[in-house]
Amino acid sequence: PLVAIGVFLMGASFALGNIPLNIETAAVQRRVGRAILPQFHAGFSIGAVLGSLVGAAMAALGITPLTQFAWIAVLALVIRLYAIPQVIIETGAQMPPAPDERAERPTRAAGIRDALGAWRERRTILIGVVILSAALSEGAANNWLAIAVVDGFHRAEAVGGVVFGVFVGSMTLARLFGTRLIDTYGRVSVLRVSGLVSLGGLLVFGIAPSFWLAGVGVVAWGLGAALAVPIGISAASDEPARAAARVSVVSSFSSIASLSAPPLLGLLAQQIGVRHALLLICLAMIASASVAGTVRPVWSAGRGAAAEPGPELVPSGPLVELATDCSEMFGDSTVRV
Repeated sequence: PLVAIGVFLMGASFALGNIPLNIETAAVQRRVGRAILPQFHAGFSIGAVLGSLVGAAMAALGITPLTQFAWIAVLALVIRLYAIPQVIIETGAQMPPAPDERAERPTRAAGIRDALGAWRERRTILIGVVILSAALSEGAANNWLAIAVVDGFHRAEAVGGVVFGVFVGSMTLARLFGTRLIDTYGRVSVLRVSGLVSLGGLLVFGIAPSFWLAGVGVVAWGLGAALAVPIGISAASDEPARAAARVSVVSSFSSIASLSAPPLLGLLAQQIGVRHALLLICLAMIASASVAGTVRPVWSAGRGAAAEPGPELVPSGPLVELATDCSEMFGDSTVRV
């Protein structure tokens, strides 16, 4: 019972922090004017890499989970209490807010109506499907990858922790350096290619005859899984006035994945083994690639990094005419409005 209470409190605190953190990072992205949200998510991945390596080291040294968790809890608390007051734009930023972010805070009733209304938006629900599939892919690795290595290839627990570290490390690299791909090719193309790479990697891991070939599949799986959640959060945050409600909705899909995937995969693993049970996640990756078009940016009056390549997103009017005149005046120089 004590473990259950602790897990419940940890999960609740993560959910309460996850939504405002993503909204803040989306606001920073709009001010910068290009895709940087995946790099914030890389911070989460770096923490996961360090955690997996520490866990592997503790397993090799025979240190109990109670000792590990106690020290990590204290360290994480100190870091969070130091960082939180400095990360909220409204309290410490030198940058003025975007025009569409200066509106007064809505009333509680209006906020509830806004949140419920987001559940009726087709685009938001489909973005939720993207988040759901990404959460299934990443969550399956979080819960089962190390066990699959131990049971499927008869390796030590420390080796399973290292392989999970490789998975999260490949995700970290993709999140740090994949932003240029999003700016160059757009969210839709990157999301589709990511889904195919992740699908291929998971298939290789699930059916590979050797441990080292399976490791190659783990790398591809991590690279492909890295950008789906940041892209989905960015798409849900395109319109700042509705960002909070929409991010809450799409984040709920991640929670649904966290609730359903572990027991479902566990039941299947009892029948066919953990490594082969993970192949079930391939269905989610196919679903994500099929609805990738829904993450196409929505034009908003606010500043933003939402511009996707393509003339259909360029507005017409006096500002465009002014930009054209400036382009002719300054030659090849790029003029952004």
